[in-house]
Amino acid sequence: MNNLAPTLRLEAALARMRTGSRLVHTNSRKGLTWYVVPGGAVSDGVAISIRQHPAVVGAEDGLFPGLDQTWRMSNFVS
Repeated sequence: MNNLAPTLRLEAALARMRTGSRLVHTNSRKGLTWYVVPGGAVSDGVAISIRQHPAVVGAEDGLFPGLDQTWRMSNFVS
């Protein structure tokens, strides 16, 4: 991940997700990047920790089954 911009720490990212933000995996000219939207960029390590959190679920929105592109807290899943 490009470290030019400050990234959210795990606690701040999870706090955002508890209010409805989502973890998003994107592919850009800079390469693969992770964001909490709204919120900001997160490091690869923080993204891994978020995805492993027991209250976080994948949105099943990837091109292929099992390849999610966004994740959110389970209490925001309808």
